[in-house]
Order: sequence, then structure tokens, then C-alpha cells
Amino acid sequence: MGVKKDDSDKIRSYLGEGVSDGVVGRVYSEYIVSSLNISLDNYLINHEEYKSRIHGIYCSIVKEYLGPDSQYLKKSDYIVKLVPHPISEEAIRGYVLSIEDLKIERSKIDIVDSSVSKDVEDIIGAELVKRGKSVDALSEYDKRNAILSVTDMVSCVRVYLDSLDRYCRMELSGWIDDMFRDVHGRNITIPEYVNYYKIMIGCNSVEEVREIMEEKHVHFLACLLIGRNIHKEYLGFDISEEEFGRRFIDVIDNKDWDENVKMDIVAGDYENERYRECVSGSLRAIYNSVWNCDTEDYNIEHMFNICKLRGYSGCSHGLDEVVVFVEEATKKYKVSIGEIYERILRRSPDVNEVRESLVLYRENENSENENSEKRRSESSLEDVLYDSIEYNEVIKCKIHDIHKDKNLEILPSNVYRILKKILEDNKLKRDDIEMSEFISRQLPSQEPPTPTMGP
Repeated sequence: MGVKKDDSDKIRSYLGEGVSDGVVGRVYSEYIVSSLNISLDNYLINHEEYKSRIHGIYCSIVKEYLGPDSQYLKKSDYIVKLVPHPISEEAIRGYVLSIEDLKIERSKIDIVDSSVSKDVEDIIGAELVKRGKSVDALSEYDKRNAILSVTDMVSCVRVYLDSLDRYCRMELSGWIDDMFRDVHGRNITIPEYVNYYKIMIGCNSVEEVREIMEEKHVHFLACLLIGRNIHKEYLGFDISEEEFGRRFIDVIDNKDWDENVKMDIVAGDYENERYRECVSGSLRAIYNSVWNCDTEDYNIEHMFNICKLRGYSGCSHGLDEVVVFVEEATKKYKVSIGEIYERILRRSPDVNEVRESLVLYRENENSENENSEKRRSESSLEDVLYDSIEYNEVIKCKIHDIHKDKNLEILPSNVYRILKKILEDNKLKRDDIEMSEFISRQLPSQEPPTPTMGP
């Protein structure tokens, strides 16, 4: 197949001037039958022979000027994959030699891109400034001489390769942005960009980049559906695709990532207050539907804490069980609390005392033995009441009542004397019968009459 001279020259610019007519014809034939709707340039950019050739040129230049152990050899793979148009050995050497040999015209300095050339000049210019030389005050010729005075060939190659590295990274960034928008139909977030960049840097072609991105998009959409269900069930709201990508792109490839998200909601730092609101709202709605009334906030709080320990969401079937359990237990607790208050303080508890006493009872709810649990709860409340200041007043009233029943008067000093003895005996103050007997034994045979003042 005949190849036009322009196409033949273009193929040689990519594969090298020394390639034979047979190689040129073969590559052109492959391009024609490839059925790819792309230009010859785009076809040659991704041709393996071109990439292999550029890889060899790049490595040989680095080894020649920077040594066989240079760190720039590690960058050879992805730089060769991303360079958008041909680089010849002459172009790289031409640039290096142009710094050494002033006879080569500026127009012949052919490096990858004009932006890279400008980048190189900026870096070298900065070096001049550091050495006390004013770049702006120099003519073009003097500037080139000044550059020669502060740089050597190794430095020039290093600057060039750094510039090429930055250029290729910018190219890759553009590809990721454009492809992501085309595949996902939206702009990429910063966490997604970082995640994709780490993957794409190892790709061999634009086609491979797109293939990986499309595969990840399918996986992403499946995870997005799971993530949205988790947010609706545990937090009561939906999450947008962009927000899901921003928050979870780095974890959705991990095993059991969804269970870890649930755990972070329930016991970690992710949307804790929204989780509390979601579950508490569901518990209150269930309570209202069953008993046709509302319940105190502290009861809802207790129900929520049980649900949190069990890892329930706002849609879990176990919520009904928790509501019924807490309500039935609370009714039993309130009866017990009321009985203890009547027995010790001779009155009913107020709403604040009921709430505080319920805390004591609920602390013992996890006991396997219900009777043991009940006794511990009652004992805890009894300890609180027996040690209260109000109970001192109850004992004082008891002392007065016993004296009154015997038609005896008692001096205040004797009341506090008896009270002091009772309070010093922990067993005595808790036994109502024994306490009554003790007080009776303290009765005097005859109390002195209360003196009266004359007119």
C-alpha cells in the first residue's frame, strides 16, 4: 500500500527517522484497518513501537547525564505513556546542547511544549536571582550567557525532566477530569480525584484509563445504592452521589465497608446526632401508636441507648420490642419506687424523684436473675433515702409521735439526742419496728413540766 509523503514523515517522526519503508508501510496499513475513528497522530501516540522507542530514549538520556541510579528512571514508565506528541533524542539533546552551544538558534530548541520551555526558563531564572543577577535587566543574549554561568549540563537535564514530569501530571489531571465528567455525568470531588490519580498513574493508555474508570463507576453505583439505604435507615436522610463520593470513595473497595459505616454511625463519629434523632423519632412514633399518648424524654433516651447497644437503625424490627420492654419495666419500677418512698419517707415521690430513681433501677437491667435485679435496684434506692436529710425529719416525727401517744412532752434537746443515736446505728435506722422499740425505751418516767412565765 502506498503511503503519502506527509503520512510517511509523520510515522518516522514518531518511530524514528531510520525506520525502513517496510515498517512505515506496515504501521500505516495497521492504522487503516484498525477501524478506529482517530487521527494518525492519536494512533501513533498509543503505538507500542513508539512508546518503546521513547522509553529507550528517555532512559538513555537520563543515564548519560544523570547516571544509572538516577531517581528520574523511576518516572520513565508513566512519562512515556502520557507525552502527547513525539519526542526525539535530537530534541532532548538539542535542548541540552543549546545551553552549552550558543550557536544553536532558539527556534531549534524543540522540547515537548512551549509551556515546559517557559517553565524551564522560570526555574533557571530563579536560580539567577538567587545568585544576585537581575534577569529583567539582561538582554536575550546576555540572559543566555548568564544562564551558562550558573548552570551545568546535569542541572539543565534535571530541570527539563522536572518540567516534563509536571507537564505530564497536568495532562493526566485533565484526562481524569474530562473522563470522570463523561462517565459519571458530574464534576469530580477532590477525594475522588486523589483516589483515581493513584490508579490511573499506572495505566498504559487513555483507553485503559477509561476502561478502569467505567468499571469503577459500575462498582460505585452499586455501593451508592447500599450507602443511600444505610443513610435512610440509620440517619433518616438520603445522600447525594457527589457527597457519597467525597466521603466514601476511599473505603468502598474494602471488605465489609458497609458494616464499618454502620458501626461508625452507631458507635463512632459519623453523624451521631442525626442517628440519635432518627432512632428516637421512630421510637416515639411507635410508642404513640401503641399507647395513643406521648412518654417522657428520659424514657425515649433509655430506649435509644438500648437500640444503640444492639446496633438498631430507625427501621429495625427490634424497635417495637424495645418500646414494649421499656414501658412494661418502667411500670413495675414505678410501683416499686412508690412503695419504697411510702415506707421510708411516708409520702409519694414527685416526678423528678421518679426519674432519678428509674436511673438506679435501669442500671441493673442487664442482670440475668430478675429477682436479684429487683432487689439490687430496691436496695440502691433505699440507701439513697435512708441517707437523705428528709429521712432525719421522718425519724424526728416518729420520736414526737411516740411521745405524744404516751401523753408525754419531750424537750428538743432530747429529740436530737435520740435522733443522733439512731443515725449512728445503720441497722437501727433501717428497721422501723426496732427503731420504735428503741425510742420507747428512751421515754423518761416523767418529763419535767415546761416552765411558764408569771404575769
